[in-house]
Amino acid sequence: IGQMTSQIDNFQDAGRYDPETGFYEMERHLVDVADLVNRIVDNQLIPAEKLELSVTTNSADNVPIINADINMLERAVINLVDNAIKYTPNGGNVEVGVFLHANNDDTDKLIISVKDTGYGISVEDQKMLFERHVRIHRKEHKRVKGSGLGLFIVRSVAQRHGGDAWVESEIGNGSTFKIGIPLIGDNLII
Repeated sequence: IGQMTSQIDNFQDAGRYDPETGFYEMERHLVDVADLVNRIVDNQLIPAEKLELSVTTNSADNVPIINADINMLERAVINLVDNAIKYTPNGGNVEVGVFLHANNDDTDKLIISVKDTGYGISVEDQKMLFERHVRIHRKEHKRVKGSGLGLFIVRSVAQRHGGDAWVESEIGNGSTFKIGIPLIGDNLII
């Protein structure tokens, strides 16, 4: 039942959060993203078959409070952490981080990253990952269920905050999924 509820939530959120067609009205509040990440990781249920999986957080000291939609950010981070847990083999590691990245154009970005020690993703598959209803099928993941909407939601949340989401990965070396939120405009505390 929990998995079915999660899939229904994904279908609803995909429609609501979509930057092109979504009708969701963002509600911005002050958000301590490092605290949000710690809370999500602390509350994340790790399935019994993954008890040897290590899930940790690592946040920089200089991460500012931002003006963002906490419900959207929670949904995006939960999707990324849940995916990392599902797709990382037992005995592996998942590290969730929050840090600042200075851009060449003087616009700093707050970065949320979820790094795993899974199988990695080919360059061809990376190009499609954030599209609606896309799932990469591999024999190692045949038991993993999903709607193919989780990463579409992650990118939609990032885009609704003026940012983006992407993955850095190579076959055999795990993956790092990132959300970048620019520290400009409505994202700043006035």
